[in-house]
Amino acid sequence: MKLAIAVFSALLLAPAAYAQNAPEVAGEVLTAYKNKDLAGVKKHTAPMLAALMDEKFFEDKEIKAEVEALQSWNGKVREVRYFSDKMGTKAVAHYADAEKDNLRVLTLINAGYGWKQMGGTSAIAKKKFLSYGKKEPKVKAGAADKKDSGAKGGGVLDSAAVKDQLGALGFGFGKKKAAQEKKASAAPYSAEMADGSTAKDPSEEQLKKMLASMNDDNFFLTLTAPDGGFMQAGYTAKGLDMQYKDSSGHFASQSVVTPETGAEMFRAYLQGEAGWKQQCKWKPFE
Repeated sequence: MKLAIAVFSALLLAPAAYAQNAPEVAGEVLTAYKNKDLAGVKKHTAPMLAALMDEKFFEDKEIKAEVEALQSWNGKVREVRYFSDKMGTKAVAHYADAEKDNLRVLTLINAGYGWKQMGGTSAIAKKKFLSYGKKEPKVKAGAADKKDSGAKGGGVLDSAAVKDQLGALGFGFGKKKAAQEKKASAAPYSAEMADGSTAKDPSEEQLKKMLASMNDDNFFLTLTAPDGGFMQAGYTAKGLDMQYKDSSGHFASQSVVTPETGAEMFRAYLQGEAGWKQQCKWKPFE
């Protein structure tokens, strides 16, 4: 399902108040789905995706099917197995049996910021589940870098339109002043996307490629500042959902912004320029 594709991000921004293990988180997520507890689902979901969840979340056809199937669940996670890949450490929680030697599982990911769901339940072969390790691997803080973050994808949303607009805009590249200032102002910054792509000390050109690659699957980009604050853009068919976090709090845009506006906000944020907050209206992140 589409939700499952997106939730895995290696930039799971909000550390938990205390460290919970994978079985605990899996149990809480499954219980939240079973009880249609939106707050419970959001608790263990990447912040950008959580911001897109509203009261209509459980009206989705696929979500309804998951909720219905969970009504017979006894509330216990039978076993959790682990494996690591370039996006982080993953935990596969077996909670029920399925047909033909398959198991019902919930997959979580930990990229150094606590366990987060990867978007609902699924069925996998029992043989595959047993191939995973019983011992949890050591979690590293952050996903592996990718030199080329220009991922391609399509899905049901028209990513080409946004990509063309961002490309035509040029994102302010080629400006000598910006290039000169970048070394001093942007060196400690880091950028990460939903597909696990990361860029340490990102250039404006790298951000341009990342923004242009956003689509239905690779649906958000986060630029983290030296002080731990961040700016985040979420891809939608109508434009970009924006978020930022700084010493004053965590905020989300009241409405989507155009790709041009979002690009300018990222450029200004990277360069430490003032005024980007005035590009849209904000509300406290919930």
